[in-house]
Amino acid sequence: MVNEKIEAAILLSSYLDTIGFKNGQWEFNYRRDPQNVVQAIMANFTIVNHYMALGGFNNIDITNWKSSDDTLLMMATIKALIDGGKEIDYIKRYIEIYNELVKEERVAGMTTLKSISYLKKIIQKKSDTYLDKIPFDDQMGGNGAAIRTGPIGIFYSNNIDKIISESIIASRLTHNIPMGYLGGLVSALFASYAYNGVDSWLWLDKLLELVKSGKITKYINVTDIGNKHDKEINSYFSLWYKYKEDRLQNLLNFRGKSEFIHPKERLEALSEYIPSKYFRNKDKERWYLLGASGLDSCIYAYDSLLMSLLLNERFEVDIDNPKYNAETFLFFSTLHVGDSDSTGAIAGFWFGSLLGYNGFDSNKMKQLEFYKELKKLCNNFI
Repeated sequence: MVNEKIEAAILLSSYLDTIGFKNGQWEFNYRRDPQNVVQAIMANFTIVNHYMALGGFNNIDITNWKSSDDTLLMMATIKALIDGGKEIDYIKRYIEIYNELVKEERVAGMTTLKSISYLKKIIQKKSDTYLDKIPFDDQMGGNGAAIRTGPIGIFYSNNIDKIISESIIASRLTHNIPMGYLGGLVSALFASYAYNGVDSWLWLDKLLELVKSGKITKYINVTDIGNKHDKEINSYFSLWYKYKEDRLQNLLNFRGKSEFIHPKERLEALSEYIPSKYFRNKDKERWYLLGASGLDSCIYAYDSLLMSLLLNERFEVDIDNPKYNAETFLFFSTLHVGDSDSTGAIAGFWFGSLLGYNGFDSNKMKQLEFYKELKKLCNNFI
């Protein structure tokens, strides 16, 4: 019998990816780019209204909806792990799906496509490793690593050192910058914490303890990267410290605060984790970038999971008896302005790893474009 948490993680990731994508309509905000927070809120309302009109949580039917590149990349990562989980296994599996990724209906990320195209070229010459041949580009963006590395966290759930090395290797193949490969690392780590039954509000503490231990930088420093990325690595994790100080405890104990009630204040608070060099352009704000980096995609997904914790009468989370609401979770993680399919895919994997289906109808997974292949991968995974 397949472990329900493994199956739920994989299928819910694809399910929320598919809903958040909505054949490109919702991910790309109906081809309209909100340029201020009011427009972003209206985009959210429009997406939620459309979702409800299509049947809402209980009755929506996504048969014939396309999955995005996120599902394809997650599947490729699972196959690579089954193959042996070596660098060359990831490379071959990512190259294998390239022709599907370039189809217009998938709307794959440009960083991912460009990187896989480059892998196709350099793999022609046999080498023990190709990571040292992949260029570092500080203009590179995207969350294409974070959306696919959750399975690494489950596969090596009891081996933190292996999670660190494997998630960074797999991530660097397409996103050879700290913002990219650290997003892949966090995605895998949180999946492992979830799978091992660690309460969600403790994941960040465990991550920051790991950062403080030096294990992450120690691994990176012995690769071809050396210490060249240390400044960017510190900057990345400093924003996780900021999230903990500014938001985490309030989210658990003071949910009645306006930043959790009013959509404007919530969006503005979470926008602080979008890389500012991309987000703000003169008098315009690029809200379509919400959840699009290897940092804020993970923070937004994490925040959405925590927001789905039910509250007691004092507007507090009962950490002794935590309960999660699946519909609330889908609302926050997937039905929003910005890169909604990616935040949904990341959060969906964590939710399933932690809770199994827990309120989601497993029969609805049969509506997925790649349901049969996903089920087969579940059976072969562990």
